[in-house]
This record gives sequence, C-alpha cells and structure tokens, in this order.
Amino acid sequence: MKKIAMVTVHRTLNYGTMLQTFACASLFKEYGFDTQVVDYYREKDYKESDFTDLRSYISARRRISGHNGFVSNFILLGKSILSYRATKRFFMLCSTFLKRNIHTTAPYYSYEDLRSTMPVADYYCAGSDQIWNTDYNGGINPFYFLEFAGDKPNKFSFCSSIGKTELGAKEKKVIKEQLSSFKAISVREKSAKELLDSLGIKATDLIDPTLIRDSAFWSKMCSKRLITQPYLLIYKLKSNDTIDKIATQIAKEKGLKIVRVSFDDIHGIRGETSFVLPKISEFLSLIKYADYVVTNSFHGTCFSINFNRQFLAVPREKYNTRIENILAKLNAIERLYSTDKSIKDICSHCDYIRINEKLEQERKIAKQWLREVLI
Repeated sequence: MKKIAMVTVHRTLNYGTMLQTFACASLFKEYGFDTQVVDYYREKDYKESDFTDLRSYISARRRISGHNGFVSNFILLGKSILSYRATKRFFMLCSTFLKRNIHTTAPYYSYEDLRSTMPVADYYCAGSDQIWNTDYNGGINPFYFLEFAGDKPNKFSFCSSIGKTELGAKEKKVIKEQLSSFKAISVREKSAKELLDSLGIKATDLIDPTLIRDSAFWSKMCSKRLITQPYLLIYKLKSNDTIDKIATQIAKEKGLKIVRVSFDDIHGIRGETSFVLPKISEFLSLIKYADYVVTNSFHGTCFSINFNRQFLAVPREKYNTRIENILAKLNAIERLYSTDKSIKDICSHCDYIRINEKLEQERKIAKQWLREVLI
C-alpha cells in the first residue's frame, strides 16, 4: 500500500484536532493510501512526561507559556495547581484516541531529528487545521510547510488554514518560497485562497475534512444518547459570557434543558448538566442528539451542520474567518450571531434542504480534487 506522511496539528488538546486528523486519514485510505501522521512535538505541545507529577506539569506550563518573572510565575503556579487534573485527563483522552485510531510515526522532539530521519512516503501532505496560522505557531514553522521533505515531488496541502486575513511582508515572502515546491494546494477558507492568490500561488478552496465525511460516517463513532430529555448544548472554547446569555434565552424560549461540555472540574451552574471532558464518542453524541447547539468553535459548527442540528455560531475575539467562510459557503450565514438579531431570528429553523444540497456539492468537489492529486 502506498504511503502518505501527513503533518497536521494533532497534539493540541482539542476535540476538533483529533477528529480532523481522523477524517483526513480515513479519506486518504479510500484512495488506497496508508497515512502516517508525523508525530512531531512542538515546544508548546504537552508530552507524556509532563504529567509525571505536578512539578513536571508546572515546568511544562512555564515552557509553553514562556512566562518568566516572579509575578507571572506565581500566577502560573496557582493556575497549574487548579488545572493539573483536568489537563492530564484531557491529554490521556486525546493520546488514547490517537493510539487507537491514527497511525503515527515514532515521536520527534526536535526539528533537527525530523530532518535527519524523516519518514519515507510516496506523498507528503500538509493539512488540515490552522497549520499556517503564524500567531498560533509563534511565527512560520517550517514543519507545516514540509520543509523537511526538501524537493520531494509529491508534496501537497489538504484543507490547510491560515486562520487570519492579513500577513506581514516577511510572512508573505517566506510562505511564497515554502509553497513554491508543492504539487497542489487546497485551503479551507476563501480568505486563505485570496491571500495565496495575491502571492501568485494557485490554491483551491475546499470544505473541512470533517464535513467531507457525512453524518452516517460520524454516527458510527457516537456513543448512545446521554440525555433523554430535549436539551440545548453549549460548547465554547475560551470564556464567553455572550454564549451563556444567549443560550439561556434560547433554552427558555424553546423549553430546553441546558447541557454543556466542560473543560475543568468546577461544578456546573444549578439546573444545568455538565459533561467534564467527555470521551470523543460522547462529544459527538452530545452534538448529534442536541435540539439546539450554541458554540464559538469551528468544529462545533461543522458537526452541528453535519448532524443537521439547529445551532448558533457565536464569533470569538479573533480568527472568525473559518466560521464565517463555511457558513457563507453553505448558504447558512444567518446562523452567525450578531447583536442585531432578535430571539425570534435566533430561534428560527435552519433550512437544511438548502444547506445539505450545497454541502453535497462541496463534498463532490473536495473528493474530485483529492482524486486528481493522488491518482
């Protein structure tokens, strides 16, 4: 069987990270390829040894945050004590999913090791997720541009994301140089395509791999229904009071129980049900059976669409182009929250006849693109 060596954001503690990695590997398998995810650990990624004990975890947090100073270290110490158990649990959850479902290479803890002993493959793939977001990566990371593969002829990107709408002059220069040797390039945002077009780099705008896979595919991974009564699910990344306020209004209007995915051990709000770091199968189930989903997560939005849930996507402080682009592409931009929307507008039903028709078209486009690149 032919091999694809794929680089992606797969060690971040995030449900979407795990599921997009799995979606990519499963799609490549359809075309007769065994996918090896290059198991490269960035400085900001947790390693198993970081959870040996609390002291190891504090040291890892200091490395990841870059904090250096009495006050900042004191604050970090307090936050580390509070978050140790939950972060360790999430790390083990994600690591277990990768071990059971994803074929990874041996771990690489430095870029120098990767360059000297890079995996041998027929194709080298960059994607998907925000691998080209220079803010997230602390600058341009050559790993995500397949620099280690040198002048190998079969390099391509699959649904890669820049995550922002502007690049600095230095970023433009380096990115153009890095991508010049790629056989084919696809991104998952119109804004990313426009940025690359402005650099003279041809790119195709495709939907995220989790959307290329349909609800029947993801339903096989779902656990049984976890909440018997009708409910509204809150899934938010980072603190966001707007989400809680809007969700409460929607739940009251529709007579729904509030359920939320929680990332810490802090007790939930009275009258709500919290699932603290559910398994990935449970996470999918919570979205699949929800009567309404309120989220500020890109993949929370994607899975709401995939399972044809009523939902509202609430913008974050930045990096909203991913959500805006996918909603616009699928003719569902009205599902993006804005302060001028009334509760009646928010509670209106999604037109899934129209959305699903467009989604099927985009799935065919993505699969045809992949077929042409790999065959």
